Amino acid sequence: MAIIRWDPFRDINAFQRQFQSMFDENWGNRFAELAKETGLTDWQIKVDIQESPEAYTVRADLPGVKKEDINLHVDNGILSITGKRETVKEEDKNGYHRIERVSGNFRRSFQLPEHVNAQGIAASYQDGVLELRLPKAEKARDGGLRIDVK
Repeated sequence: MAIIRWDPFRDINAFQRQFQSMFDENWGNRFAELAKETGLTDWQIKVDIQESPEAYTVRADLPGVKKEDINLHVDNGILSITGKRETVKEEDKNGYHRIERVSGNFRRSFQLPEHVNAQGIAASYQDGVLELRLPKAEKARDGGLRIDVK
């Protein structure tokens, strides 16, 4: 008689793999087609935000996006990064087995802290990385406004 180690999750994991495989085969491609038809995409730009005493720095990964296709807008204290990555025309003759890179419109918005000088925001774009420098107002750099008690 052989001793078999009991794994309470073995059957659950097997079921999950089978269900995911069935879902991917039958629905995965259809959802991708619907996203392209409706202009919806499932990609969102990834950002790093860093703070220094003088400013905030936001770096956004935008691989494959042209500089002309990036729009920056500040309205009511909200910074919005919007744009579009063009769809690459794929031909079946190249033997693609899977296409995972997404294309289409993107949008990412951030609530700016009150002490950011919105008029001083500077942007640069190089090698697929958008870098925004959001300078702090002078009062914020000083640690706030000091009030003397009399």
